[in-house]
Amino acid sequence: MEKLYRNHITFQRPRPLLPDIVEVGGMHLVPAKPVPKELEEFLSGGKDGFI
Repeated sequence: MEKLYRNHITFQRPRPLLPDIVEVGGMHLVPAKPVPKELEEFLSGGKDGFI
């Protein structure tokens, strides 16, 4: 039986794990909400985009 470990090597330093542990990053993430209309208009209004 494998155990899921909510971590990923790209987010933390590498560490030794037992063979039955599988790293799965991003399980805690939720779908993004839409940007508010006022902010979308502001960002879209830029001639050269935004950073």
